Amino acid sequence: FYSSYCTILVERVQTKRYNTYKVFFCGGEKMNQTEKKKKAILEVTSNLLRERLISDISMDEIAQLAQVSKVTIFKYYKNKNNLMNIVIREALNFMIEEIQQLVDTKENFRETFRQVSRFKIKQIHMMTDIFLQNMMNQYATDPNFFDTDMRHIQHLVYQKLFQKGRAEGEISPEYTDEDLILFIDIMSEGMKTIPLERALKRPEILTEMFLNALKKAD
Repeated sequence: FYSSYCTILVERVQTKRYNTYKVFFCGGEKMNQTEKKKKAILEVTSNLLRERLISDISMDEIAQLAQVSKVTIFKYYKNKNNLMNIVIREALNFMIEEIQQLVDTKENFRETFRQVSRFKIKQIHMMTDIFLQNMMNQYATDPNFFDTDMRHIQHLVYQKLFQKGRAEGEISPEYTDEDLILFIDIMSEGMKTIPLERALKRPEILTEMFLNALKKAD
């Protein structure tokens, strides 16, 4: 999202007493003062999102912990909601990039799809319950949570995966990319109303059901 940055990665640092999260910018170039301030704001916000609900987080607290003024925060971010969305979306962007790498491997389609599903479940389990609740709340209530570019990139990754499936005869020719993307979008929309613990109860069964349904019997 920032042209001067490559991406944001969130790393969990575990100690005996607590978990903390640090935000790292890739690229290796020395950060200027503006970048340092943005990094501090994002790092503090990331930690707070894993500890408390968004309604319990104030911009005053973020400014104090990041050691910047509120004026500085609003210089970089439109409002509190915009800041929260950016931090949560970057965690999802990291997942998309990792999924892209899985899709690009030489594994067959079915195994690739299973690895993608396992990776997504693993990432969800690494997040705190509070962070997941914040993410789902923003996804369910804010129409701007997923911007157009993010949806487009996500669709391109899945289209590449579906191309692999078609080349191996694992996807019925009756199903177009548009059909499959629509199905995934419908499933994503349904996640807004289903408790997360229920959706994660038997993920491997859902994966196999989807794979088997793709290869329609003659």
